Amino acid sequence: MNLENLRSIYKKNIKSHNTVLTKDDVVDLYTKNEDIRVSDQDAVYCYGMSKMTIPNENKDSNKYEKIEFVEFLEFICRIAVKKFEGSELEYMTVAEKLVYILKDLFDVFDLKYVDQAGNDNAETDSDNDY
Repeated sequence: MNLENLRSIYKKNIKSHNTVLTKDDVVDLYTKNEDIRVSDQDAVYCYGMSKMTIPNENKDSNKYEKIEFVEFLEFICRIAVKKFEGSELEYMTVAEKLVYILKDLFDVFDLKYVDQAGNDNAETDSDNDY
């Protein structure tokens, strides 16, 4: 359920002329929405750190401006860590921080967060699914 919500958010934010999200799309998502806002600097940092290695960066440099779904997931996790840096909640695990971030993100899109803690049957994806 949560993964499907994330896929939905990813697709809803793709501009009509693209097939994947761009750097500007994800930075805007987290800097323009009051409920989930982080600084431009933090959003750009998280974006850069979420990018996978581009083997032939001279030929494929345009890939630096696009973010695949799996990178989008990494971006959200990095936002969760960054958002709580220096706060009294900094001690929480990444998983606990992620719950807060996902609930706030889902609220922006009127989606419901499903608590799957302790659910061994939770939907998972392997790298082969990307």
